[in-house]
Amino acid sequence: NEARVIANVLEPKLTPLDKIWHLDINHQNKSVSVSAPFFAGLNQATAIYRANIGCTLVVDNQLADIQIHTLPEDQHPHPDRLIKTPEIGAAKDFTQALFTEDQLSLRAKNNTYAALVFHDGQLIAEQYAEGLGPDNRLLAWSMSKTVIALLLGMLEQDGKSKLDSPMPFDDWQGSDKQQISLRHLMNMTSGLQWHEDYEKTSDVGRMMYLSGNQADYVKSHELIHPPGSYFYYSTGDSMLIADYLTQQIGGSLQHVYDFYQKELFQKLEIHNAFIEVDESGTLIGGARVIMSPRDWGKIGQLMLQQGNWKGEQLVSRDWIKFMTTGSAATDLYGGQTWLYDSNAMGAGIPKDTFFLYGYQGQYVVVIPSLKLVVVRQGALGPDTSVLEARQQLFKQISQLIQQLPQQLHLSNR
Repeated sequence: NEARVIANVLEPKLTPLDKIWHLDINHQNKSVSVSAPFFAGLNQATAIYRANIGCTLVVDNQLADIQIHTLPEDQHPHPDRLIKTPEIGAAKDFTQALFTEDQLSLRAKNNTYAALVFHDGQLIAEQYAEGLGPDNRLLAWSMSKTVIALLLGMLEQDGKSKLDSPMPFDDWQGSDKQQISLRHLMNMTSGLQWHEDYEKTSDVGRMMYLSGNQADYVKSHELIHPPGSYFYYSTGDSMLIADYLTQQIGGSLQHVYDFYQKELFQKLEIHNAFIEVDESGTLIGGARVIMSPRDWGKIGQLMLQQGNWKGEQLVSRDWIKFMTTGSAATDLYGGQTWLYDSNAMGAGIPKDTFFLYGYQGQYVVVIPSLKLVVVRQGALGPDTSVLEARQQLFKQISQLIQQLPQQLHLSNR
């Protein structure tokens, strides 16, 4: 609800700016506007909500121009049908541990909202913060990148895309940027100049909050490294993948929505999810896939099963292997997916582990050798260390791994 978002997400991050802004939440118009300092209308920014599209920031166009582009609203949302099996003690202990924190301020807490454990496709433990539950959709931020990569893999499997083909962007024709391929973008080795920082003003902020056409903002950046030679984490690279994907699908809001719903979400029995778009109608592939924690568990399970779901190969095994294999530039990142990192994970974590990661501590951790998927979502306070929070999470996963096999054996008996 609004109070939770303001108190847990906005105020800790923006203090003292939240004391001088004017916040206008218009339920009838389905819009939110922020003005600052102090007076309504001063330096105003507005976002509009549209059914099945989500929220879009108004940057270059008028609000009315965006409002006319809508999709039919689903009048009968489907409840989650996933059946939770009897909880396993070690898995329950793990989820409870993520919610156990000292009486610290919200700025210093991990603020876990949801914790789930799946084994062999079965949900064996889940826990939510007060006021949240299985049907709540939570911000996943950069975990979205992996979903966009899966959608691209579907095009690749159907022969509608080639991993090593140059990007067909008109404004790159005849330039050195034509060397950049989908493989480079997937591996985040495009070589484009980019600065990604979440504490200060950077390219990712300018792209997401000051650009009506986010892909065009990225395309304008200079090429400073030979493509494929240098890894740098870039939501800009992910936005270019999403732009390419949007164009290949057909471009219109309806075409894009129908594609990802019918080809991926519905087949995974994900019924209440959507992907937000920028003002130009391009999927915001680096950050704005909106779904529930249970649905994120299904994404992890699909990857654990090498793209197969109930006997249907939704994404090829080769594509999943590509996504979970490092590049020549780094062995810590594959195709829009993070890989095993002994320094961050510590002892006891199998080397085949890979994970999805998003801002403020969003995780889907997949361990194929143990048939294990772990989901954690929340809102890390600004005074917490991202690295320490990650190390703590994987330490708790390591403890889960040590205890779980015996308890699963007893449970199966």
